[in-house]
Amino acid sequence: MPSQRRETLTQEDLVNELHRLGFGDASVTRIATWRRLELLPQFDSGGHGQGRGAGRDKGCWLNSTEVLNQAVAIVELVAGYRRLEDLYLPLWQMGFAIPSKRVRPALLQPLLRAAIPFEVQEDGRTTLEDVIDDGVAEVSPLLQREVPIFDVPEEAVAAVVNVVANPDYSFNDDPYQHGVSRLRDWERSLWQRLQHVLGDTVVLNQIGVGNENNIIPNAPFINKYLSLPQLTEATQNCTDEELMVVQRDLQIAREMLRVFIRIRELLSPFVPKGFLDMPEEVKVVFDSGRVLVWIDLALRHRGFGPLIDRLMPLMLDQLHHNFNEAVERELVAAGPEIGKALRMTERAFTAGFEAGMSGN
Repeated sequence: MPSQRRETLTQEDLVNELHRLGFGDASVTRIATWRRLELLPQFDSGGHGQGRGAGRDKGCWLNSTEVLNQAVAIVELVAGYRRLEDLYLPLWQMGFAIPSKRVRPALLQPLLRAAIPFEVQEDGRTTLEDVIDDGVAEVSPLLQREVPIFDVPEEAVAAVVNVVANPDYSFNDDPYQHGVSRLRDWERSLWQRLQHVLGDTVVLNQIGVGNENNIIPNAPFINKYLSLPQLTEATQNCTDEELMVVQRDLQIAREMLRVFIRIRELLSPFVPKGFLDMPEEVKVVFDSGRVLVWIDLALRHRGFGPLIDRLMPLMLDQLHHNFNEAVERELVAAGPEIGKALRMTERAFTAGFEAGMSGN
């Protein structure tokens, strides 16, 4: 890990420190580019004057440790992203100082792109629900052909999409109730097919089969507070202060994530490789973090800020309290059984996929 070696840091010092840490590609030109793009903070002092000669003050940062840590993070992130501009949000999620004018567009653009398929022509003849139904009818056969296990009825898929994208969706109308019913039938069918694949050696518990009257848990709440339009509005209108508060929340979330990373480390000797491997794992983590940011902003926008401020520290404390050394030992002792169960799950889904989940 980088360590503080001086109180101030120039670009040349930063290059030397990065070389010392094994990042041989670092150069003054590259550091200057990062600073120009605001991936690194501007100098705290110096850097003034004309040209590059003796008349120009040499710029430096005062917080050398923080700047060095940020530069290391940039180097490590670059490999997973196509453009330097894609690093604004991951760096901000990691707690580094990135200007809000860079963070807000990085949060907003994915939401605006996601909203494009749900645009309704203002002719009065088409509703958003119609647009969603047409889109699902077009996409579902393609998904089922590529991923045979995804043979969820179109009515159920349309209901889910309406929950997360249609702020005017009615939960009392027949299309929603029909979608719920069709999803429950599909869940039961899926469990029966998986049981058939596994045979008599394993008995599946149908605890995963839903029995509530919503297509997904808390569907009305999600539709009212966390649907795509709500996330977009909250992100568009959030203040710099709100972004700072959410960045603080991410610090707590990172602490929680460390616990789950520790669980993964403990179980890694027993868990099938397929459950440990994750393509582009770093991007997956940051993409998940972006969703958490959207949710946090949307809930705060609707007045849930005090509740979030109270619950997140309590959740972290409870997690640390529950996951102690004794629990670690118990988890390791149960590792072989957990691995066995996961291998059975992997076998079931692999067999089901290969069979096309045809229901035969």
